[in-house]
Amino acid sequence: MTRYLVLLLFLPISVFAQNEINVYPPNWWVGFENDTLQLLVRGENVGVMEAGLVHPTVQIISTETVTNPNYLFVNLLIKPNTEPGILKLKFNGSIQMNSVDYELKARDMDSGKRKGLKETDLMYLVFPDRFANGDPSNDTIGGMTDNRIIRDSMFVRHGGDLAGIESKLDYIKDLGATAIWINPLLENDMPIESYHGYAYTDHYKIDPRFGSNQEYVDLVAEAQRKGLKIVNDIVFNHVGTNHWLFQSMPDSTWFNWWPEFQKTSYRAPTLLDPHASEADRKIMSDGWFVHHMPDLNQRNPKVTNYLIQNSIWWVETAGFDAYRIDTYAYSDQDFMRAWAKALNREFLTFNFFGETWVHGTPIQSFFTQNTAVKGNFD
Repeated sequence: MTRYLVLLLFLPISVFAQNEINVYPPNWWVGFENDTLQLLVRGENVGVMEAGLVHPTVQIISTETVTNPNYLFVNLLIKPNTEPGILKLKFNGSIQMNSVDYELKARDMDSGKRKGLKETDLMYLVFPDRFANGDPSNDTIGGMTDNRIIRDSMFVRHGGDLAGIESKLDYIKDLGATAIWINPLLENDMPIESYHGYAYTDHYKIDPRFGSNQEYVDLVAEAQRKGLKIVNDIVFNHVGTNHWLFQSMPDSTWFNWWPEFQKTSYRAPTLLDPHASEADRKIMSDGWFVHHMPDLNQRNPKVTNYLIQNSIWWVETAGFDAYRIDTYAYSDQDFMRAWAKALNREFLTFNFFGETWVHGTPIQSFFTQNTAVKGNFD
């Protein structure tokens, strides 16, 4: 009997473990006045990887690491002759290789969009959770921290959503309104008081209990088709404690810290009073609103880039007409001026206004453009 000996040869092969990589902003556009873009890249140990890109008109200027190895900041130069398309971003480590398709889109130059607000506009304020429930199927979303709907509670969700707002556009227009200011719609995956929207947990995602990003885009388009402008409510001063940027910080300098919890003083005059102490100014600007709303440090240039790019991303994505800026006075004022310049540079027909919950004309005028009381401020 003949026997055959079978040898199994195990040859060494290169195995690259794949790792989920998230990039923010999730896409960008060609044709902006600012030809640089800072990508926040998040993934396991991405901070120890080498970023690579081969493209004729887009190049990596530099990369920056932070304390947390799960973050990497990639600075891109997008030349003016860049065409829309997909960038192949490579992230190579000692035992990992990751590839991310990053899309550069063509800008929507439709002159009918982004008309901005005028003194003649009549604005109707919509608090989305309390306005109209057009889609009961999104009242409860699996995996979210708080899915309660208790309509007789002041502090729990009532179920209003984007579909409800869209169903009432004709009603709002019949009232004589020409613009709709919608309170924040971004994800607020918080265990308490998530109904109000002012404690973001994701800057790039509409709260699924309101709907989707695409549903928001569709709502804006439908409102504008009916002759209604849309004002987007935006928050810069703080986020919610469940935000992934707080749960796993790039580094501690993304937030303003105190030896123990320090609430803001809410005293805006400290910003304009030449005799105010620096300690009082710091409490006003760097103090937290409440325990579950960490105060962002906009003096950190990476925080500045993240917030400015996020604002531009939403304007270009959804095409709404104006921003209402929440808690304007509590953000770093140098940051707010840089933000305003960046938005004005990219969107000529777009405008914005800020909340300054203060008492007295002199204090309010400090936050108003082109007034003498601003001193050396823009």
